[in-house]
Amino acid sequence: GNGISGAANTGGGGGGGLYNGGYGGDGGSGVIILKYPSSYTSATGGGLFSITDTTTVSGYTIETITSGSGTIIFSLTP
Repeated sequence: GNGISGAANTGGGGGGGLYNGGYGGDGGSGVIILKYPSSYTSATGGGLFSITDTTTVSGYTIETITSGSGTIIFSLTP
């Protein structure tokens, strides 16, 4: 018996393998969570995919990057 892999975008670990040649499952991919003042905006370059929330924490933006790679640039909103 082999272990089950962790769920995507959770950072969860994979399950352990059983005896007789079983192997452990892969860990789940993680996410990056950014919190920054609402007076700033971000530009995610390259192939980054994100979800932005401006209502959960008053005065702040919560941005969750779920996949991809690239550069994040912050700018002060005029």
